[in-house]
Amino acid sequence: MSVEQLRQTLSIILVIVFPLFEIGCYVLLAKRRSDIFIRKRNMSMIRFASFAGWLAYLNLWISLFGGYCGVFYLISLVVAPMSVGPQLIRAIVLWGMVEQSRILLEEDLKDTGHRKARQLSRISERGESPESSSKEIAQNNAVKDKSSYREKAEKVKMQMRKLVNITRWGLLVIPTGLLVLASAVSSDSDQLMSTDFDTCLPGPKYVVYVSPAIGVIVAFFALATTIFVRNCDDELGIRKEITRNVILLAVTYILITTIRLIGYYEWQPLMQTTQQIMLSFSMVILPCFHKGKTFIPWIQDRKRAIPSYGRPLPVVESKRLSINKFRRVSQKEIDTDKQRKREMTLSLDAGLCILLSSGDGMKAFTEHCAREFSIENMLFWCSVNEFRKDFALNHAPSCDDDQENIDDSDLKAQAQFIYDTYITPISELQINIPSSISQDIAAKMSSKEIKADMFDKAQKEIFSVMSRDSYPRFLSSSYHDKYVQSQQKRKSVRRFSVI
Repeated sequence: MSVEQLRQTLSIILVIVFPLFEIGCYVLLAKRRSDIFIRKRNMSMIRFASFAGWLAYLNLWISLFGGYCGVFYLISLVVAPMSVGPQLIRAIVLWGMVEQSRILLEEDLKDTGHRKARQLSRISERGESPESSSKEIAQNNAVKDKSSYREKAEKVKMQMRKLVNITRWGLLVIPTGLLVLASAVSSDSDQLMSTDFDTCLPGPKYVVYVSPAIGVIVAFFALATTIFVRNCDDELGIRKEITRNVILLAVTYILITTIRLIGYYEWQPLMQTTQQIMLSFSMVILPCFHKGKTFIPWIQDRKRAIPSYGRPLPVVESKRLSINKFRRVSQKEIDTDKQRKREMTLSLDAGLCILLSSGDGMKAFTEHCAREFSIENMLFWCSVNEFRKDFALNHAPSCDDDQENIDDSDLKAQAQFIYDTYITPISELQINIPSSISQDIAAKMSSKEIKADMFDKAQKEIFSVMSRDSYPRFLSSSYHDKYVQSQQKRKSVRRFSVI
């Protein structure tokens, strides 16, 4: 078999495989869209890079069945920036997300003291108040700190948007447009309108060398951006995924340029299509199956009680229901599997309850959620608890009849802040709850009906999300190990003090 026959055979195989693979990726993304590993990624940039893969597939089709050389040149010029550009934008957005999570984490940790101060000041209103100045100082400090943190977060967001716009126009759109214009001006019109693929090669020098060079340069910038945030690694593996993508793209574009220098121009469409399949596998397949490495296998590896987290997790002995799916399953096996899942759910819920009942546990879990870019769940959970405590204090029976009816303006403002920050669709910290729950809360807010349990359904939903999604990964993270070590050191200190 000659080299040309091998190229044609591989091209025909890719013409059949590529659409099936991409459609499978779309189905997998739709199936896992509620998973935090997929939800927290920049899906618009992933779809844009996938569109570049379809353009490379069109070039492969032209190399086999013929087409206009002008279309082939245009696609060859834009595929490289469209493939690597989204990775650079995702790296910049990742930097912004890491910085915003760090600022929100600092705000939450520093706001813990202000919550205690506000609770003491509210209690002092009904008893013997020492001085009203202490209350005002605590409230003023809380407002100043919150405003400063908001300003920092807004500044980071503006910097991120500015960098994204500069990257989009300065490194992607304008250089690619100039290359397309230069190629159209310098090329022969007869060659551009030709439908014979053999006459399209070797092609203008702009297509042969400059296009992959742009891909390598942009990949270098994206890799530098991911290295810049290496000390703020996330728990979802987004930085590692972007690094893997840009290294893959840079290596393949260097390989494409080398093969062009050797003289095998006709292999370009085949290699670009193969490159896009590998990129889709790295962006979609690996993140979708990343969850399976931290949940069921983790339980199989740790068949023991979780230290200081309640009763042990149930042992998953076999997977008979999934392996022997072609035989008839008995009702007893179905009930056993349901009971095992129910016990697992109760164990996770109980463990998260015990963890969040202590200040150190809440701090460790909040830091873990910040690295997963899901800190809004913990912030909402804490805000609802604070709102419920303040509501109970304001409506508690007082010894003085004149203080029974207290102005609820503070509670209304607090409820409005929770709604605007976590419930509304335009909020950057919007939590992932069903639309029926958010509509119910919106109806209560519009009717000015402020009750202690108005956020309870949303809080239960968020607690369920954390216990089934973030908490199992927390148990296998470094934050859990540090928390257990700190608790063991504290217990040893207590024993030594007793002795």
